[in-house]
Amino acid sequence: MSTLSSDEPNELFLESIIRAKTMEYISSKGKFKKVKYMAFMTGVLSNFGSILNVPLKNLLESFPVSNEVKLALNNQQNALFELLKLAKFYEKLDHEHIKNILVKYNIEESFHFDCYKKALKWCMTYVA
Repeated sequence: MSTLSSDEPNELFLESIIRAKTMEYISSKGKFKKVKYMAFMTGVLSNFGSILNVPLKNLLESFPVSNEVKLALNNQQNALFELLKLAKFYEKLDHEHIKNILVKYNIEESFHFDCYKKALKWCMTYVA
């Protein structure tokens, strides 16, 4: 494995944890509820390739995770992938794509924002 640069892996790890908690909170109700038990893991693993400087696809071959998680992390359409996209769009402040997913899954914008705030608060309490 290659060496890691000083702050980049820490930033990516924190981003992954915030993403994971956001996904977990969003999946607590509505149409994403059926993937709640996989949401956090998907978010955590979403940056592991970059953190370890190894293609994520290679890592997933040896990880004992569900096929649904692997599909989502390989950009294959499923509910987890949609949830992951929503979290990533929020990080980028891509309002158009955020709104499209919120409408598609009947999620209130205020609920989505609250989930992100809760994720940030959780991470500041337990990770930072």
